[in-house]
Amino acid sequence: MKNIEVSTLVKRNTFFAAFTLLALILASGSLSSALAQGSGDRAINQAQRAVRERITSREGGLNPTVVFNSDAKTEFIWNRGVRVRGTGAFSRNNDPRYNNEPRYNYGESRNFSYEAIVNNRNRDRDSDNNVSGVRYGWRGGWYGNGRDNDRYGDGGYRAQSIYCASDDGRLRTYLVNTGGVVRLVNQRSESACVEGRTWGFNRNSVWVDRGCRADFEVGRGRGDGDYGRGNDSSHGSDARPYGRVSYSGPIMNRRSDKALDVTGQSTQDGANIRQWGYADQANQNWDVIDLGASEVAIISRHSGKAITVQGGRDNNGANIIQRSWNGALQQRWRLEQVEGDYYRIVSVDSGKCLDVTQQGKENGANIQLWAYANQANQHWRLKR
Repeated sequence: MKNIEVSTLVKRNTFFAAFTLLALILASGSLSSALAQGSGDRAINQAQRAVRERITSREGGLNPTVVFNSDAKTEFIWNRGVRVRGTGAFSRNNDPRYNNEPRYNYGESRNFSYEAIVNNRNRDRDSDNNVSGVRYGWRGGWYGNGRDNDRYGDGGYRAQSIYCASDDGRLRTYLVNTGGVVRLVNQRSESACVEGRTWGFNRNSVWVDRGCRADFEVGRGRGDGDYGRGNDSSHGSDARPYGRVSYSGPIMNRRSDKALDVTGQSTQDGANIRQWGYADQANQNWDVIDLGASEVAIISRHSGKAITVQGGRDNNGANIIQRSWNGALQQRWRLEQVEGDYYRIVSVDSGKCLDVTQQGKENGANIQLWAYANQANQHWRLKR
C-alpha cells in the first residue's frame, strides 16, 4: 500500500513539475512579446538613427537624405535585445542645382532594406553604442530626376514619370526632387488614390498609402505656369501634413458671415489672415487635415500653407498668418463644437481660439488669437 501511495505521489509531483515548466515556457513567450512591444518604439528610433548614419557615411553626397517607411518591425531576441527590420529610400543630393552631376547620381534616389539589433539591457538605453549588426541592402536601381531634364535651365524640374506603390497597404515614401509639382497620371490600384489622403508630396518626395498604386508625373511640363499647373497656384511647393482631409471649403464667421481669407491672395509665408465676403476664391477655401489625437491642420487651398499663430505667441491679440507647414504646435488646432454647425477653433499650443478683432463685421477685419468667451465672432461654420 505504501509503495502505491509513494508511486502516486511521485506521479503527481512529476505532473505538477511538467505543468509548471509548460506554464513558464508559455509565460516566457508572452513576456518576450510584451518586452519586445514595450521597447519597440525606442528600439526603432535607435536602429534607424544608426542606419541613417551608416548609409550617409558610406554613400556620401552633397546633401544626403534618408527617409524610412512606416513598415519597421521588431523582434525580441533573448539575451541580445530587439532586432529591427524595415525599408526606406536614400538620395545623395536634394539640391536641384546639382541634378545633372553624375557624382551625385543626378539627384536620383534608391530604395533599401535594413536591419539592426538594439541592446535594451544597458542602463543608458538611448546610447548609440547599444546598436549592433547594422546592415542595409539596395532594392532595385536609381530612379527619379531624369538626367536630361535640365535642358530648360530650371534645375531638372521638367516633367518626368515615377511609379509609386503601397503594395502592402503601408505608407511608402519615394525620394525625388518634385519642384513642388506632382500630377497623378494613371491609377493602377483598385484602392482609391486621393491627394492628401492616400498620396501626397513635398519638394523632396512623393508618398503613397493605403494600397494606392499609380504613375505620377513629377516636375513642370512645357507651358506650365510658376506652379506647373497653368495659372492655378493652388498647388504650391510646400509640404502638406500627412492625414485625411476631413473638410474642404470655406470657413465662415458666425457674427459677420464672412470667410477666412488670405490677404491679397498671397502665396508667401507671413501673409495675414483676415475675413472677407465669400466669393469662392482659392484663397478663401481651406483643407482641414486630421492629424490624429483630435488635432487638425488648416491648409490654404491657394498657397498650400497652414494657418499659424505668428511668432509662436500665446497672448490675447496674437496675430494669425499663413506659413509653410512644419508641424509646430502653433499650426495645430482643435475643432470644438459649440452648437449646430458652429465650432470654436482652438490653438493646441495656448488653448485660445480664432477671433475676429473687435467683433468686426467689415471686410478686412483682422483674425487674432483670444481667450474663448462664447462670442459669435469666435464661432465658425465649416460650410457655405
